Amino acid sequence: MVKKRFDGWLIVSVLLLVLFIAVLIYPMFGVIKQAVIMPDGSFSWEQFHKFFSNSYYVDTIYNSFKITIFVTVLTLVIGIPFAYFYAFYRLKGAKILFVVSILCCMSAPFLGAYSWVMLLGRSGVITKFFKAALGITLPSIYGFGGIALSQTLKFFPLVFIYMNGAFKSIDNTLMEASANMGCTGVKRLFNIVLHLTMPTILAATLMVFMQAFADFGTPTILGEGFKTFPVLLYNEYLGENGANYNFAAALAIIAVIVTAVIFFLQKWATGRFKFSINTLHPVEKKDAKGLGGFLMHLYCYLLCAIAILPQIYIIYLSFRNSKGSLFGVGYSLINYQSALKKKLVLASRNTLVMGIIALAVIIVIAVVLAYLVVRRNNALNHSLDTIAMLPYIMPGAVIEAGAKVSYAIVGEGCRVGRNAVVGGAPGSVPFEDWGIAVLGPRTSVADGAVIEPKMMLGENGKEVRP
Repeated sequence: MVKKRFDGWLIVSVLLLVLFIAVLIYPMFGVIKQAVIMPDGSFSWEQFHKFFSNSYYVDTIYNSFKITIFVTVLTLVIGIPFAYFYAFYRLKGAKILFVVSILCCMSAPFLGAYSWVMLLGRSGVITKFFKAALGITLPSIYGFGGIALSQTLKFFPLVFIYMNGAFKSIDNTLMEASANMGCTGVKRLFNIVLHLTMPTILAATLMVFMQAFADFGTPTILGEGFKTFPVLLYNEYLGENGANYNFAAALAIIAVIVTAVIFFLQKWATGRFKFSINTLHPVEKKDAKGLGGFLMHLYCYLLCAIAILPQIYIIYLSFRNSKGSLFGVGYSLINYQSALKKKLVLASRNTLVMGIIALAVIIVIAVVLAYLVVRRNNALNHSLDTIAMLPYIMPGAVIEAGAKVSYAIVGEGCRVGRNAVVGGAPGSVPFEDWGIAVLGPRTSVADGAVIEPKMMLGENGKEVRP
């Protein structure tokens, strides 16, 4: 009789489950209770009926889906070619393109939206230039178009980062075999390359969808009459005109249901593209020559230039002399001096300390969970994967409120813990889920044949990490 080897990873899975129950599931029950238990203690579906019986509230869901689907498709359309050119061709200044694309998605959403208002608003620099010099009236930056522009240029680098790693994982022998069979160029891209990277495409799609759906800052600044679901939720929970906590909790539950549906659809689609790839011969980059090479460079540099424009303009405005909300003539460091007087150093220190602590927790949990989900395939680990996705579009303020309701605790430790799991400010996406979404596809492409020999030699808990 063969003695069954003890699996230490089971203990890790159980510990993660206990952690998720404590910081996610239990606080969520506090939110659910607030949604259905009225102030007088009675049980009621009144808040949900209020939402679905009023077209104003229902329209926010419709608007959010409309803008999110449009942005997701557009980011894939512009991000995949950018990643393809970067991964398969030697582009001049490739490192600059990579750094610029990363910088495009690092700033807070409301900063990009504010900058676009300064550039393309009713009195924006570009708007006034086109009107005065060319007699052209540009479309309004406010509403659907402005939100789509800002979110697309901010989120396409996520697709680029995902797809760049996926393209580099393709074995060059597959490309050579397809070329020998007459499948080259655009035909090979659609029939071979995109099929091999479909799990990563779906992961990038989910990430962009959740980011766009949960974005609070951009619709707040650029939406005007175009109301989205995260803005409605925030206004009901922390609005200046009075908070309705029960209704806000009901909105949070609706948000979780929407997220769950999208997530399970993505999981179902990903399950149809399960395969392993041995990357023994990485793809060799070609020189970008001729007209095609010129168009590749033009596309990549133009896209990055437009996407980084808000950040550059914000930097430029930071040196402009100003008095109150009005910009004056000349340039100086007076704005930075004013910022230092307003406890910028203390705020920066707090941000860095909390960010570093949260990042350390995020990396550990994301790496371990991605490994468990992909390499220790069982019902418990799949449940962990599902639970970890719950905070995707849940505003941090709502999760924190749930924690306070459930545990009645406040303070630095609570805030740091909430940042590590939830990801921070209202409407943000938990960065833990970023790690899981990135590492999951990368872990799945590692061939089990590389790991199995070590397991046969008794190193069950020390598998080769992909």
